[in-house]
Amino acid sequence: MNTNETSKLPHPTHVLECIDKWRMLDLRKLNDDDFDKELTKFLKKLGAYFTSNIDGYNKVKFWRIRKFATILKDESEFWDPPQKDASGNKCKMGRCNAEGNPVLYVSEKLKTPFEEMVIKPNDLVYLIKYQQIKALKLMRVIPEQFIPKSLNKVLYNTEDILSYQIIRDFIRSEFLKPVGEGTEYLHRISGSICRIWFNDDNSDGWFYPSVPSPSDYNIALKSESAHEKLKIMEIRIVKMVDKEELIKLKNIEDTSLPIFNMMRLVIQSIYKGLIGENGITWVPSNEIGGDF
Repeated sequence: MNTNETSKLPHPTHVLECIDKWRMLDLRKLNDDDFDKELTKFLKKLGAYFTSNIDGYNKVKFWRIRKFATILKDESEFWDPPQKDASGNKCKMGRCNAEGNPVLYVSEKLKTPFEEMVIKPNDLVYLIKYQQIKALKLMRVIPEQFIPKSLNKVLYNTEDILSYQIIRDFIRSEFLKPVGEGTEYLHRISGSICRIWFNDDNSDGWFYPSVPSPSDYNIALKSESAHEKLKIMEIRIVKMVDKEELIKLKNIEDTSLPIFNMMRLVIQSIYKGLIGENGITWVPSNEIGGDF
């Protein structure tokens, strides 16, 4: 039973038994279909579970970066990738998407994508700022720590509360597994959680914590929703620079320095992209800041 109006949850012992059986699977050998089947069986055995959504989500702006390799001149390069590239290769799987099923990943805070992509000082990246133009309906992948006040049925007994927390911690541990070279298959777990557990055809995407910064949040937007409900505000080529070096060079006054995620780093804009009918024109932009 999938419900936003949480009623009776399984006994904690039953929840732990289901989780133990899930963790006996050799996840390295499963493809997307296998994951979906196994997660469906897990939820069926669990019996009752919950989902959580955010209706009417509104945020003035979102951020995204992509690494700089060559000058891009087409606006489409700054949205979600195509299902296949010119060579026929499917787009890569990510935290919320399967291979060949692109979504647009954006962050609430500017610092979050820099941390997630481990951008080093002086590395050039494209910085894209989006403006939200319509409200979003999002699935909250990691439920709130305590039972949401919006639930029509509150969990009163200790067993229900314990089961809620066990299931929530299970989702968090499976969805937010760090992924690196050689462990890309772990994205199949989080992608399946989005498709099977937190699936709603009427939603615009998924709202979830950042792996390196759990107090910050990302959003994975379905392609159609992204183009309908966001617009690009600015595109820049930027790099992180050392604040103290700028002070020494007298490029900027100490009192006016905007702060990035660490006290010593700020963002320097090198070029600004002007979007026109014939593509993007890049013009020099020697500015220091974050929200330019």
